[in-house]
Amino acid sequence: MASSGRYLYPVVEGALADDADVRRRWIYQFDTRRGEYTGKRWAYQTDQQVNVIGDAFATGRDTMLLIERDDFEGDQAVTKRVYEIDLGRKDRDGFVKKELVVDALRIANPRGIDKGEGYGLGETFSLPVQSFETVLFVDRDTLLIGNDNNYPGNDARVTGTPDDTEIALVDLRKKRVTDDGVTVVGHRGASGYRPEHTLAAYETAINQCADYIEPDVVSTKDGVLVARHENEISGTTDVAAHPEFADRRTTKTIDGTSITGWFTEDFTLAELRTLRAKERLPQVRPQNVAFDGLYLVPTLDEVLDLARNSRTCDGAPVGVYPETKHPTYFDSIGLSLEEPLVRELGLGGFDRADAPVIVQSFEVGNLQDLDDMTDVRLGQLISSSGAPYDFVADGDPRTYADMVTKSGLREIASYADGIGAEKNVLIPRKADGTLGAPSAVIRDAHRVGLEVHTWTFRRENQFMSAEFRSSTDPNGIGDLVAEIRVFMKAGLDGFFTDNPDLGVAAVS
Repeated sequence: MASSGRYLYPVVEGALADDADVRRRWIYQFDTRRGEYTGKRWAYQTDQQVNVIGDAFATGRDTMLLIERDDFEGDQAVTKRVYEIDLGRKDRDGFVKKELVVDALRIANPRGIDKGEGYGLGETFSLPVQSFETVLFVDRDTLLIGNDNNYPGNDARVTGTPDDTEIALVDLRKKRVTDDGVTVVGHRGASGYRPEHTLAAYETAINQCADYIEPDVVSTKDGVLVARHENEISGTTDVAAHPEFADRRTTKTIDGTSITGWFTEDFTLAELRTLRAKERLPQVRPQNVAFDGLYLVPTLDEVLDLARNSRTCDGAPVGVYPETKHPTYFDSIGLSLEEPLVRELGLGGFDRADAPVIVQSFEVGNLQDLDDMTDVRLGQLISSSGAPYDFVADGDPRTYADMVTKSGLREIASYADGIGAEKNVLIPRKADGTLGAPSAVIRDAHRVGLEVHTWTFRRENQFMSAEFRSSTDPNGIGDLVAEIRVFMKAGLDGFFTDNPDLGVAAVS
């Protein structure tokens, strides 16, 4: 509850039981002189449906701070944020506009306060507690935040040790920073540290200073775009453990390949929301298995909202780099991806030429369609083998190799703004698995005005060229920073990485 003059502003912590919008929270106005509610209320939208309002503090007649948080603690935490809202301003959907004041999972800690004494205490200070429930301004440049430790139930800092009740003062004065000019993309979020395509992975990427987060988008049965690497979800959710969906298991042909499993287009969004995400590569990243079963499958709308309400470490808006997955297939079943994607970008305020958005695809026709439908930047994905599936389906003999010739790149430049090429396209590997000389693709693409990004930098040995591996263990950790720097020296403009912290270190 916030207090401003004669009025109190109680805020409902969660969604009302009969509200179809599970992300809506209501702010009410109570007149202390009359001892009654005035009948006025305002709608606030949380970043995700599980979030609650922890506290409110009035900063003016129509403005206040709100704590928005989830119930996770420690390394499971996704949202511990303070937003400032203005009751007199609404967004396109009728919710009060909110502006990030502080992300309590990422606060610079130059003095190293309590460094090494528990989770979240290091070069950055984090308040990853469940009950983040206190916020107020000491002065306009100093914010006080604190928690109720729910003694002895919470142990966010040190497992098995009850949390303290903490009170921290945060200096809000901004420092000027310089953009390094390199685009670091959190590949499916920070998927090296959290299960891919979860808001936890995206938030971790943002906290590790990624410039963009990348959601792959597929459609549900009721036409809602959700973030999954593939429309087949047995590897990224716990759907196989749900007996009520056993009869949904089926075999389909996707882009010419027969696949058996469960598919997003056979589930409504409400049904998908009963599932939980899991680590796709448990043998490679066993540490990520600890997060299995915690997080929902996010909608594109939620990913866009997270980006819009966040800031990079450079202070710029966080960008979004959506990939349309299997657009020809989805067209064939009446669930076209392009129209809902453009609609979501518009509703989220991302439909401008200068918006921090790049839409990418391995196919060509849907990018050409999008070039007529939206002003946002487009990126043509390029593999080191094969061809765009829409070419294959149409009998077009051109391959990805044809697309990175000088004439092919000129054609791409007629509808796209850049390319996202597999690493081997830009610097091929030699017979011994080490990097060879750079190809002409970066130079030729730049000459026709295309930016060049590459995918995907991962820290495990099996994904790296031989000279940067640490051992023969395929899952051992190699020297990713050194590998990235070789590609940067070749003139790369940006890259996708599962490990944004290492990507940022490579360009620092």
